[in-house]
Amino acid sequence: MAEIELPNPHEAKERAEDPFTKMVALSVAIYAVVLAIAAAGGNNAGKDMLMEQQKASNSWAQYQSKAIREALYINESERIEC
Repeated sequence: MAEIELPNPHEAKERAEDPFTKMVALSVAIYAVVLAIAAAGGNNAGKDMLMEQQKASNSWAQYQSKAIREALYINESERIEC
C-alpha cells in the first residue's frame, strides 16, 4: 500500500502568506461570485421565458375556443333557420 505524505504545517503557512497565493485565491473568489450571480440571473430568465410561453399558449387556446364556438353558433343558427 502506498504511503500518504502529510504536508508540513510550516510549509503550508509559508504558502498561505505568499502574495501570489493570496491574489490567486482572491481572483478565484471573485470569479465564483460573478458566476453565481450570472447563474441566478440565467435561471430567472429561463423561468420568465417559460411563463411568457405559457401565456402565449393560453391566449392561442382562448382564441381557438372562441372561433370554434362562433362557428358552432353560426352552424346551429343556419340549421335552425332551414
